[in-house]
Amino acid sequence: MSWKGQARASASEFFRSIRSWMPRRLVLQVGFFMSLMAVAGACGDAGLPSAPALTPQTGALRYDVVPAGATVQTDKDDYAPGETVTITGAGFSPNEGVDLLLEEDADIHEPVQWSVTADANGGFVDTSFSPEEHDIGVTFTLTATGQQSTLVARTTFTDGAFALGSNLPVGQLINVGWRMFGSGFAPANTTCSGSPSITGTAIGVNSSSSVLAASPNALRSIEFTAPAVTGYQFQGYSLSSAPATIVDPNAVACFAGTASGSTKYILNYIPGPTQLAFITGPLEGLVGECLGPMTVQSQNSASVALAVTANTTVSLSSDNGGTGAGAFYSDNACSTGTTSVQINAATTNSSDFYYRATGRGDGTHELTGDDTSPNTLTSATQTQTINRAVTSLVYSNEVIVLSGSTLNLRAVLSSAYAGCIAGKTISWRIMPSPLDNSVAFLQLPNSTTDASGVATQSVSTTGWIEGIYDLRAFFPDGDPDCLPIKDDAALAVLTPGNAATGGGFLAGSDVGGGRVNFAFNVRPVPNSDPIAYRGQALIMKTQEWRCKGALAVYGTTADVNIAGGTCDFQIWDPSADGGLGDWIVPAGGEDRPFSIHFVDNGTGRGRNAPPPDQFGFQITGVAPDPSFDLADIKGGNIDVKDSGGSTTTSGGKGKKR
Repeated sequence: MSWKGQARASASEFFRSIRSWMPRRLVLQVGFFMSLMAVAGACGDAGLPSAPALTPQTGALRYDVVPAGATVQTDKDDYAPGETVTITGAGFSPNEGVDLLLEEDADIHEPVQWSVTADANGGFVDTSFSPEEHDIGVTFTLTATGQQSTLVARTTFTDGAFALGSNLPVGQLINVGWRMFGSGFAPANTTCSGSPSITGTAIGVNSSSSVLAASPNALRSIEFTAPAVTGYQFQGYSLSSAPATIVDPNAVACFAGTASGSTKYILNYIPGPTQLAFITGPLEGLVGECLGPMTVQSQNSASVALAVTANTTVSLSSDNGGTGAGAFYSDNACSTGTTSVQINAATTNSSDFYYRATGRGDGTHELTGDDTSPNTLTSATQTQTINRAVTSLVYSNEVIVLSGSTLNLRAVLSSAYAGCIAGKTISWRIMPSPLDNSVAFLQLPNSTTDASGVATQSVSTTGWIEGIYDLRAFFPDGDPDCLPIKDDAALAVLTPGNAATGGGFLAGSDVGGGRVNFAFNVRPVPNSDPIAYRGQALIMKTQEWRCKGALAVYGTTADVNIAGGTCDFQIWDPSADGGLGDWIVPAGGEDRPFSIHFVDNGTGRGRNAPPPDQFGFQITGVAPDPSFDLADIKGGNIDVKDSGGSTTTSGGKGKKR
């Protein structure tokens, strides 16, 4: 046996003897993959990767001259950990044993040797070896030696890899998902496009060692996904060779492969907050009302304010389609819309923002602030209580009408929320008997408000008897966004002839605030001697009190017309009539002596001289006293005609009419 044969035999015996104690580096594979097309391409197509040229080497177990005829090659130039290396040999003697020797550079482990048997054509395929994770950056030299022919062939391949580390504290381990694109052969995929060729997760990435993600290649690319880490914000990826320089700030980033072997990326994190929170308490408001200000804050897991390390955009949303519907604004007039606010770097609080519900009253709206950049903070939520919008209804038309003519009804619906104005149904009711309050209201035809909130209706008064009627205009319950509301007016219906009559309303400080409606008529009893009078009056302060009764006394004192009688005094109960409210008898009964006093200046409300008509009244035995002095009417008219011999006044001058 030659010295070369003796050396080969000695080496073979040596490696067989150490297999029982050396770390196992052979990974047995189930099945095998023969990439004949890749082999053929590597030999015949200059555009595809090929096995590197064999280089004569010196040293133990290597030949300075490689005999012709035998070849060995691998299906790829570079492998990921765990990836099967398919070794193909040819040109050896038929059916001879072939020793395979695998050596490393850098020399991390001892060389490994095993044997295969050539087929009848002198070729073989072996798939028993796979690199391990700690082989990052290693170059393997594979030598195949025929046991009888002594033919030798040699090739090299690498376990270069995209390696990962982090700057987190020692012991802080993270798992990083990755996706590889491209096969390592033409055509190239260096942009992480299309479907990945392989995916995986680098387990236990830390600050003290490299963790393999996948094998690089100049024709490949890899996508990393940096995980969120409690108490930290992801800053970006840097190279181990330049850890202070961020090469990509995105949590999901694509990197092109290189032909140089290992490339180590560092995942950089900086201490930061973990959550967002509303620091302004939940608000209660109305549909259409501008609510706020509100603020979101960045905090740590203990709910203590902690500044963000980079400008952070917080998107704002409400549970549209659920129980709430609304929009956000940057100003307290809710005129400039916004969908996000920002927490600036080194600060904790966002700018103030505002919210206006655009529907769904008497419920809750959940508001959400969600971190969209860099998308590492948990969302903040806050529940607002939204009630139906307040509405106002004012009856604003005729209060004196002749029997047998047409009564023109008009009411105005208003609200701070535009959705409670136009297109709303207004209902009308009237007490059919001016003498009996126990008779139920008569329903008149409904009306619909126009764009300005005005509703009108015309009603014939044919067959109506003279008297004072309760007239009600109301926006009924049932609207999901708007509160119900009503207004009661006092309507004087007259027959032609001598009378003193009036109707309208007063408002402001003269009546203690708010509005007072009134209507009355007084006429002499025919053929009475001495002369007697009869009539009716209704005075009411909206949603507070009212006095309706008979007038039996009429005269003039100091140029002021005065009539008196007894009224049924009632107070407003907002819980009556299914929540719409109604009049009830107070404790102590309803009969109260009362008087009204008025001046007819001949112009009704009047805009210029002479001044407007005036009206006042007094009720006895009511506390607190609802009476008020003579005041200018704000709408309506007082008209005093010849009343059968009594003395009346006009303009306070004592002139007989």
